[in-house]
Amino acid sequence: MDIKIFNLLFLPAIISFAISLLVTYLVIRYAKKLGILDTPGKRGDPATLHTKPIPRGGGIPIFLSILITSIIFLPLDSRAIGIFFGAGIVAFIGFLDDRNNANPYLRLLGQFLAAGVVFLLPQTL
Repeated sequence: MDIKIFNLLFLPAIISFAISLLVTYLVIRYAKKLGILDTPGKRGDPATLHTKPIPRGGGIPIFLSILITSIIFLPLDSRAIGIFFGAGIVAFIGFLDDRNNANPYLRLLGQFLAAGVVFLLPQTL
């Protein structure tokens, strides 16, 4: 296998996988302290099928693994920075939703804000 292919394809995938594995473990371990534990019957959602408390916050490992791997392997320009900030806003809104069961209209408003950041930030940098 050519070393260039390894560096372009497999190394980023391996690093991203390792980061997501580590952060997933940490999120599961500290879900109760972070307040992102889904306890059956607490929210009154009829779609809840589990019978014991389950950690939420799956967006945290995904966001951090993509962010860190991108910072390591991609050139940082104004567009990438805008995308990172927008993704950070969406991840933060997801965390708040996991923690407080946020209003869907507020989540939608936050996602419009994130899209605006992705569009406007690169033009100002």
